[in-house]
Amino acid sequence: MEIVAFQFDLGRQKENIPFLKKTAEFVKNSGYNTVILYLENCVRTSETPFFKKEETYSLQEMKEIVDYMEGLGLDVVPVISPLGHTERFLAHKELAKFGEQCEGVGRWGKTDNPGCFCLENPEARAWMEKYIAEVVAVFPGKNLHLGFDETWNLGYCTRCRPLVEKEGLAALYMRHVNWAHDLAKKLGKRMWMWDDFFEYFDPKVLETVP
Repeated sequence: MEIVAFQFDLGRQKENIPFLKKTAEFVKNSGYNTVILYLENCVRTSETPFFKKEETYSLQEMKEIVDYMEGLGLDVVPVISPLGHTERFLAHKELAKFGEQCEGVGRWGKTDNPGCFCLENPEARAWMEKYIAEVVAVFPGKNLHLGFDETWNLGYCTRCRPLVEKEGLAALYMRHVNWAHDLAKKLGKRMWMWDDFFEYFDPKVLETVP
């Protein structure tokens, strides 16, 4: 089936549910068959009770949105970024410890928020697995988008820098991609991702993509 997709960016701006339902009807009537919900951290789960209600959706609210769109005959695909584009996660003091470069300097100098999880930190990876599993549970579709774009600060923290020097950035990146692929498979989903970072690696890296 050809995928004709419309994306809502809910990670940067929360939209009210009636608006999302009405727009989904327009999308369906306009010939689209897929809706992509770009989420970042806009869903509250048992792992994130500290997220602000006025900026995020509860799991019940997200389920209402997804069920309505699926009921229209649209395939709904969530986008949850576990590596880059995690600024809004890391802005919370409860999650800041999972940042990629907590002790150091990133690509554009010293920053208090690297916008990139350190998945070489087993605690960060375990936390993200639990968060993703909770959110994905309200999406019945077969596809799960796990981002992986613009991971600019990957490899800068004291945990990762020696690995980059030893193995190369591409190897570090692909270890995380394959971890995400295994997670999606465990959740019964087919993984999607953005492709921009492959522009920076040897084309042979593509041979290691599942």
